[in-house]
Amino acid sequence: MEEGFINTLNKNQNKKGFKFIMRIMIFLFISSLLVSCQNKKLDQQESLGLLPENDVEVVKGMALSKIGASLPNLCYASEDIAVIYDYWGIIVYDLKEHRICRAVDLITLDTKDTQDDWWTNVTVNKEGTHILIERISRIDNSTLNYIYDIEKDDLKKTDKLSFDEGEMNNLYNPHNEEINTYLEDIGVNDFEFCGDIARVGENNWIGLSITELRQGDELCYDDMRQMTLVIVKDDSVNSKQVFDKFSDL
Repeated sequence: MEEGFINTLNKNQNKKGFKFIMRIMIFLFISSLLVSCQNKKLDQQESLGLLPENDVEVVKGMALSKIGASLPNLCYASEDIAVIYDYWGIIVYDLKEHRICRAVDLITLDTKDTQDDWWTNVTVNKEGTHILIERISRIDNSTLNYIYDIEKDDLKKTDKLSFDEGEMNNLYNPHNEEINTYLEDIGVNDFEFCGDIARVGENNWIGLSITELRQGDELCYDDMRQMTLVIVKDDSVNSKQVFDKFSDL
């Protein structure tokens, strides 16, 4: 009887040991899945900040574009990105990584006209995830619209005329007396801003400027490589050349 009791006890211990090992294996398997998903998510976030390879030549052409009669505009800015528009196209600038991460070539879309029979309007939704490109006829008000998904780098035609959730309401005229006084106090009034500037925090502002970059008495560039983003954060001022990757061309 004693031998039978010991055998039964050994069997129970073996079962408990097996269950314990199975629990550990299941725990390790689930943990590996969670880590894998987290790494994939991080990879996706990092890849969002990269300019697609097929757009590198497009952006190079934008950088070498001449400064036109109408200057480029800052049409959206947050703490993460700035969206800039001109006759040559649209670029999305990653403010954290300090690089261009997306580009839309308006010239190949035949939406470059700004002063003739057609004019183009560019707006960005509040979340900064989509860009609406409206091409409007001055003759009959007909439209040809596109919507661009920034994250997916996807451009397609749309019947949408505006964003349901509205647009970001943080753009201000730098010549506003109150704002101009503040900019003077922190030494930003030396910059000639192209259009509006954006307030992205209590003491954080972002503006677009055409800055004459010189080497001695000679002008380094006579094209869009002069374009800079002026970033004001807690009364400190930094200027970032937008097309800095093409400075040596």
